[in-house]
Amino acid sequence: MEILDFKETEKLLKKYNLEIVKTLFIPLVSKEIKVPKSFQFPLVAKGISKDIFHKVDKGLVNLDIKNEKELENWFLKIKSQYPNLEGILVQEKAKGIEMFFGLKRDPVFGILLLLGLGGIFVEVLKDIAIGIYPLKNKEIETMIKSLKGYKILEGYRGQEKVDIKSLCIFSQKLLKLMKENAKIKEIDLNPVFVSKNSQIIVDPKFYV
Repeated sequence: MEILDFKETEKLLKKYNLEIVKTLFIPLVSKEIKVPKSFQFPLVAKGISKDIFHKVDKGLVNLDIKNEKELENWFLKIKSQYPNLEGILVQEKAKGIEMFFGLKRDPVFGILLLLGLGGIFVEVLKDIAIGIYPLKNKEIETMIKSLKGYKILEGYRGQEKVDIKSLCIFSQKLLKLMKENAKIKEIDLNPVFVSKNSQIIVDPKFYV
C-alpha cells in the first residue's frame, strides 16, 4: 500500500465536508517560501511522501516553526536529506481534545470503523472501539461511550463538553467516503482535534 498524495486527499475531504486544519502545501521544487499573512505562527511543518508512513521517526515533523526564516531553513535541511519527498505541509496548530479515527476494509466483515481518544489512550492503553458498517448513530454513540477515556469528552475538569452527536455525524461522513471510494483500503486520521461541535483533521492518511 502507499499513501494517497495530499492534493487528492484534501480534495476528498472537502467533497465530504470534512474539515482539515488550515494547511499550505509547498512542493519540494519550490525556490521560494511564502506563508500567507492569514497563517498564525508558531506553525507546524511536515515532510510528506507516499512511501514514508511514520514521519516523526524520520525527523520529518517540526512542531514549533516561529517565523518564515525558521521555516525556510528547515525546508532546505529536509530537502537535502530527503530529495524524493513530494514537499512539505505547513499547518496552523489545532486546539481541542485529540481523537483517533480509522477505517479498514476487512475481507470478512467489510468496512470497519475504529475510534478512540488520541495520545496515550490509543498508543499505550489501546483504548479503541470497533464497529462494522453499516452503523446507526446510536451504535456509534455506544462505541464512543464505551471508551475508557469517555469522561474527557464529557468535560472533565472544566474542559468544554464535546457534542457526541456531532462525532456521530463526522463518523458517518467518513464511512460514506470509504463506501463510495473503493480504491481506498485504509484511512488513518490521527489526530483529529475535537471540541464542542467541530472536528479538525490534522494528519490524514489514505492508503490505496
